[in-house]
Amino acid sequence: MKKLSLLFVLCMFSVLAFAQIDSSNNLADQPGPVEDAPSNSAVINPASWPLGNVPVEFAFYQDFIVTNGSEDNFTITGIDPPVVPFVIANTNCQGNLQPGASCAVTVRLYATALGPLSTTLKVHSSAGSVQAVMTARVITGDVTLNPVSCIDVPQEYFPCYASLFNPRNRTTLTLTNNQNTGLTIDSISPEPNTFVLTADGTCPQNPLGGTVPPHSSCTIGVKYTGGTYDPVTGTLSINTNSLDQTPYWVNLCHKPYCG
Repeated sequence: MKKLSLLFVLCMFSVLAFAQIDSSNNLADQPGPVEDAPSNSAVINPASWPLGNVPVEFAFYQDFIVTNGSEDNFTITGIDPPVVPFVIANTNCQGNLQPGASCAVTVRLYATALGPLSTTLKVHSSAGSVQAVMTARVITGDVTLNPVSCIDVPQEYFPCYASLFNPRNRTTLTLTNNQNTGLTIDSISPEPNTFVLTADGTCPQNPLGGTVPPHSSCTIGVKYTGGTYDPVTGTLSINTNSLDQTPYWVNLCHKPYCG
């Protein structure tokens, strides 16, 4: 009887010892505490550019600011541009960015076709990636300008003096009112003042009165009077009563040649 009791005690001791060893092994197999992954310290502002309805063939610009929100330097490693017709017009986001410092990515939208648009701008860095979402719906605007790119304005003075009154020395811009109501033009302003309007333009301006009738067009004549042989750029701003966009902007260019 004593032998049986002793044998029972030995068996129980063996079972407990084995369970303790197995428990230790299981604990050893379990992973230790997981460290938190470093947070993304890059910030982009704005994080979205919802343009809504935009007129076709007009330019829109937006600056996206990328900021280092950490206490350490990080490196800009790349930029994924948005899909055309959104394009990167300019950026200084490259190389190292110090704590608290910022850089900018300027995005331009110039759409030539109607319909919805959606794309993203992504900026990658050693601290992580950030992105901005941009959306728009391109529609036929209240006003159409043609041309809308850089208008070449010929030289008026020497050596073009012999043809000062030649219509080729005037550049003509056509403005079309796409609305069902009349369009009032409050002002047409070329800058700098070496670009001037010509008298042969047909677009009415206040306070002279008159409107551009619905679905009708008028013309704006521009000439360059600076007398320089160097290329010169300027802008033409057109203020109207349109809620679509005002003012309307057109780039002007003078190249050293005769019309």
